[in-house]
Amino acid sequence: MKNLFSINFNYIKHINYLNNDQLCKITDLTNATISRLLNDKSTPNATTLLKINKEFGYSIDDLLKKDLRKIDANIETKDDFFVKDTPTNKYSTKSQLQEVEILDKRIEELNKTIEIYKQRLDISDQEKKQLINIIAGLTNNSQGKQVG
Repeated sequence: MKNLFSINFNYIKHINYLNNDQLCKITDLTNATISRLLNDKSTPNATTLLKINKEFGYSIDDLLKKDLRKIDANIETKDDFFVKDTPTNKYSTKSQLQEVEILDKRIEELNKTIEIYKQRLDISDQEKKQLINIIAGLTNNSQGKQVG
């Protein structure tokens, strides 16, 4: 049976749609080392664990002692792996994906606000004059001056 690191490293590779060459670039390891780690032929050193922790956001303790497939949120079983329920995951870390989701929500809120302001600006000349008079009345503190 594979050790948990090997299982977790395969899982991370799978959910992030990475190949061995991409893992090499991310971790600064050789292809041979990546292959040995994935196939449970080698154990990672502290530097490798820190790089994986930094890039993918999993704690070193979790990488070595927990089955990430079972503890990751929002996952489904597929092909003996647990994968995120998205058509493609183009972000390489969980934290990047969370940041994108937060930004998407903020963009949606801003788009709604923009639509409200567009609707407010879409008024007739008559309505604009009425608004100017109302504003002038407020700023002149009810002195009765109106713009004509």
